[in-house]
Amino acid sequence: MLTLIDPKTTWPPPQWNNIYRLYALHDAWFSGDANRLAACYAQAVTIPNFEQFFNAFRTDNDHFWGRGLAARRRTMLHVPVAGDIAATSAALLFSEPPKIKVQDDGSLNARKAQARLDTIITEGHWRSKLIEAAEACAALGGIFLKINWDKTLASIPILSVVQPDQALPEFSHGILTAVTFWRVLDEAGDKVWRLLERHEPGRILTSLFLGTGAQLGTPVDLDSRDETAGMLPEVDTGLSGLAAVYVPNVRPNRWFRNDPRGKDLGQSDYLGAEGLMESLDETYSSLMRDIQLGKARIIAPRRFFQLMTSDDNKSLAFDLDREAYVAFEVMESPNSTLNDNIKLTQFEIRAEQHLTVALELLKRIYQTAGYSPQTFGLDITGQAESGTALMIRERKSLMTAAKKAEHWRVALERLAFIAQAIDAKYLGGGFTPVPVSVEMQDSVRGELSQVAQSIELLSRAGAVSKETMVRLLHPDWTHDQVESEVRRILEESGLAVPTGEF
Repeated sequence: MLTLIDPKTTWPPPQWNNIYRLYALHDAWFSGDANRLAACYAQAVTIPNFEQFFNAFRTDNDHFWGRGLAARRRTMLHVPVAGDIAATSAALLFSEPPKIKVQDDGSLNARKAQARLDTIITEGHWRSKLIEAAEACAALGGIFLKINWDKTLASIPILSVVQPDQALPEFSHGILTAVTFWRVLDEAGDKVWRLLERHEPGRILTSLFLGTGAQLGTPVDLDSRDETAGMLPEVDTGLSGLAAVYVPNVRPNRWFRNDPRGKDLGQSDYLGAEGLMESLDETYSSLMRDIQLGKARIIAPRRFFQLMTSDDNKSLAFDLDREAYVAFEVMESPNSTLNDNIKLTQFEIRAEQHLTVALELLKRIYQTAGYSPQTFGLDITGQAESGTALMIRERKSLMTAAKKAEHWRVALERLAFIAQAIDAKYLGGGFTPVPVSVEMQDSVRGELSQVAQSIELLSRAGAVSKETMVRLLHPDWTHDQVESEVRRILEESGLAVPTGEF
């Protein structure tokens, strides 16, 4: 139980302020909520050093979303491009589920472990949870995954996703060595209940605190609340490491590269694109303003209107079945005609200019985030393309996805082993945990027929070995997997040399 924390500790701890402020900014963009964006930028005038922090994202220090939303709501438009980027990142990684396999040594234990792991992944809905985690990871720069267990809820280990703005991680040489997860359970007046869950090697410590909005407060018994009653203050996981993993989005983190707490965190896809996204919103808002100003107005003498009276109101109005009039006091000539006294006003709508700017901003935003604009449907000719042409056109997106996939592969291998260990210790898995290998699937890989054709041509020319052919077909396989596949190919083709032949 975490009892040594000072009750007056500010929460989250003040040394995490800048990191959590950046989380808040990127979370506001990720949400797609204009009100949250306006509130986030409005904080710049109330929090010390916050304005300087936000101004780093825009050189003119005049934030579109910091100018006040209420009075200008009709003309302020938000384009949810940030959510589109996060969803695309997740799709590139997990549109096809990763292959998660135990290292098969041919033993009965390995077969049991694989069967049980398949059950854990399928019944635990890992794929949908990984897509959910990958979206938040792209938006906030990283995500935490942990394994829970509760026999009353499920007979398998439960995969949980923890947002980075609800965690205080500790790293050593880039490796996660401990992490404290926290969440608010309830707020009643000035009282705030928080649950802290600290993961250390081999154990999990859980504590409940009663404090205020600004302070953590004092630890109280876990049985003080229904949702925490029955929880143990300390649990032995049986692991040599943590029961949780951290998945960085991309590294290095350019913003916090010299910060002792933030240098090991991942970097958001939005970092550096905040000003561009704000300018995109301003461009579309300007277009909407042109549309509103461009509505036809008819300027007409006051006598064209009917006087509408009621007990508490007198006003001029016009028949709704007639076109809109705008009352205007004019001097009418005795010889003037109806056409002389009615004037049509309609401003030009600069749609083409606005959309050209918006398109250029969209391209810059996608490129800054690490993607090809074509991945999002821009600059597409509409002609069918071969797999090779598709890969060339979307090379930037594929390279970004490949960098992210390596972080996910390492984390999933560790996570799958943790799930096995927890299952064996607490849920009667009936097997010894086995190391796991993960193969991330490429959702935009070239057509298999084209790869096979290339391999066939190289093989006919005698310019490639069996090992190289297997590596071309399976670029993500480990050395042991490639050797095993080559051995099977040689055995099936009758080319394998029996042991002891020479």
